[in-house]
This record gives sequence, structure tokens and C-alpha cells, in this order.
Amino acid sequence: MPLTTLHPFSSPIATSNLLTSSDVTIAVPFPDGQNGEPYNTTSNESTSKVQRPKVENESAPNSGEKNELEGEFNVVRPVFSAMLAFQGIGGGGLQALTIVIIGEIVSPRERGKYQGIMSGTIGVAAVGGPILGGLLTDHVSWRWGFWINVPVGIVAAAGYQFALDLPSPTASLRSQMKRVDYTGVVLSTAAVTCVMLACTWGGASFPWISGQVLGLFGTSAILFTMFAWSQTIIHEPVIPLGLLKNRNYAAISCVFFFMGFAQLGISFFIPVYYQDILKVSPTQSGVEILPLVLCLICFAVVAGLVTAKTGEVVFFPPMGFALQTVGLGLMST
Repeated sequence: MPLTTLHPFSSPIATSNLLTSSDVTIAVPFPDGQNGEPYNTTSNESTSKVQRPKVENESAPNSGEKNELEGEFNVVRPVFSAMLAFQGIGGGGLQALTIVIIGEIVSPRERGKYQGIMSGTIGVAAVGGPILGGLLTDHVSWRWGFWINVPVGIVAAAGYQFALDLPSPTASLRSQMKRVDYTGVVLSTAAVTCVMLACTWGGASFPWISGQVLGLFGTSAILFTMFAWSQTIIHEPVIPLGLLKNRNYAAISCVFFFMGFAQLGISFFIPVYYQDILKVSPTQSGVEILPLVLCLICFAVVAGLVTAKTGEVVFFPPMGFALQTVGLGLMST
């Protein structure tokens, strides 16, 4: 396929990538300010807020009204967390699916172009999510931060149905399900959950040096050890440990980990900074991050196209890390 053309499947894949990315970045309000004003932040940040609600309604005429409001959030919290987990199952599957489909259909030389487009959709979601979520929060309802993704999902599903033409698998569904590494999935999920809970509760709900937090870290270490051992005995593991012997694979995995660590930290911190410290509106908070995300969109697409044209893959990672390091350093001053 010439580099000047795009496969028809790129449109539904980009749409689904936009959907899953906006689930993470779209702004969702949470009553966490004076006078019961909506506090607007990302879906992931609001999840931690729901896990440990902090309602500060100074306008409440008596403590009974405030306690009643806190009690309502305690009732909603389990349901909200369960629905977010259910949403995460679908979103995680879609994100993995886009990478798998591109790897199966597109040649290695062209993958950079498509990966650049997918990264661009993440940037669009990062721009549109906070702004759209802020507008919905200010003028409609915070619930539409979730409902807005329903029509996008329908469009993506229809696009997959009509644009993606893949041969049907020869094996039965039952035999394919038997190949899934359920042990690895459960152990890895439990280990990551323990780490997230420890980092969320540490210094907030419990002291860092407390039985709860240290116990979670210890449990996570045990679960990760069990997960690594299980990957050596499962026929088709979640993560074949032999891949780590490949220097390129190991290096890329480390790069993605540290890059995501820094990038996601910015995504969660900036909305909180603008709204808690600078006291701007939810909509304005989304507008303020436009420079960051517009550059992300442009350079993601450019890097993908240049890589597809020239085959050069070594130049962009160190340049990106250098610019990211300089930017983070300037932000900290």
C-alpha cells in the first residue's frame, strides 16, 4: 500500500482510540469546593476522589446537612467505582485492539504513519476532553461527561463492522477462550490494584508508614512475584518473559513506562492546579492546556509520517525525552 493512502479501517480505529482516550481525559466534576461548587478534573482523578470523598460545603446551615451529603457519596461510591471498572474493561480492550490490528494489517514500514495518526487522536481527546467536559459541567450536567461517549462508541462500532475485513478464525470460541492466561490476568490486575491503592491512600487516608499502606505494597510485591513465576509455566502467557531478553523490546518498554509516568502526571496535575490554586472555571482549565496538547498532536503525526517515509526510528525518542525534560524543568520553576 503506498504511503500516500490510508486503509479504510483507520477511520474506525481512530474513532475508537478517540473514545478510549477521552474517557481518561474528559473533565468530570466532583463537589469538592467551597459552597458546594463542582470540582472539575479528569475521570481518573475523580475516581480517587470518589474513593475518599471530601465534601467541604461551608454554606451548609448545620452539620447534619453536610453529613447527609457525605452519606450520599458513600452510597454512590461503590456503584461509581464498579461502573468505572466495567468501563475500563472495554476501554482497555479497545486500546489494545488498535495496536494489534495495526500490527496485523500494516507493514512495519507503514506502521509509523498509522501510529502517528493514533497518537494524534489521543491529542485530540486530550484537547477536547477537558474543554468539552468543562462546557458540559458549566452549562449542562456532569453526567454528560459520560453520556457524550455513547454516540462516539456507536459510530466506532459501525465503522469496525463495515470497514474492517479480517478472515474468520478457524478455531472455535471455546478453544480460543481456553488459551487465555486467566491466572496472569488476575495476578497482574491484583498487583497493580494494590500499588494504586497504596499510592492513593498513602499520606491521605493513612500515613505512609502504616500497616495499611505497607501491607498493600508488600502484597503487591508478592503478587508481582507470583505473576512473574506464572508467566514461566503458562503455555501462552500474558507477557512472555523471553521478550525481555530482546534489547530493543526491553528498552522500548522502559521508555514507554517513564514517558507515560511523566505525561500522565502532567495530565492529572494541571487541571487540579488551575482550579484549586488559580481558581479558574472548568472550561478555562481545559483551554489552558491547549498549547501542550496541540504540540502533542502536531509532532505525533509528523514523527509518524517521517518515520514511515524514511524508516528512521532512532532520532525521535531521545529528542522527545530531551524536550520533555526541559519542559518539566521549566514548569517546576
